Amino acid sequence: MAMSAIIICNLALNRVGEEQITALTDDSKPARQCNLIYAPARDALLRAYPWNFAMARSELAQLATTPDFEFDYEYQLPNDCLRVWTLYDDAGDYVIEGRKLLTNDDEVYLKYIKKETDPTKFDAAFVTALYLRMAVQLAEVLASDTAMQKEIKDEYMFAIREAYRLDAIEGTLLDETIEDTSWQEAGR
Repeated sequence: MAMSAIIICNLALNRVGEEQITALTDDSKPARQCNLIYAPARDALLRAYPWNFAMARSELAQLATTPDFEFDYEYQLPNDCLRVWTLYDDAGDYVIEGRKLLTNDDEVYLKYIKKETDPTKFDAAFVTALYLRMAVQLAEVLASDTAMQKEIKDEYMFAIREAYRLDAIEGTLLDETIEDTSWQEAGR
């Protein structure tokens, strides 16, 4: 069975003891809650780490406008860019302002985390972390059970570390520093 947003939502609902839904538009509280939290949870989790399945590269086109001071050039970020990961070839200093990248470099080759919306492209460990992240929120809203919420949060913390580890061994990212998410920091 191909992965879908509904399957991910149903995994989260199942974890908190709720009935499954057939669509995010179902007229039920679980469906409304899943519809509310799915995309923000997905995007936050994507942004938190350079997932192999969500990395993209792009040569940015220089904009005709220029910053008023400090930098010489500005570039429009790709529409699907959730987070700039790195600039190719040790480019100089840059800053992100709004949806623009400002720099003194006259060429920019960008490696970034893209907003991957197709669940069939998600890594299995990412799916587990995503549905558990959603389940933490659903436990509060649907089950009103703080003990369950803490238990699921602990499961999430384990799952996210495992997902990071598995993703990292598929490349050379083991040598790079990965920032912790606020949930990770709170779990210490």
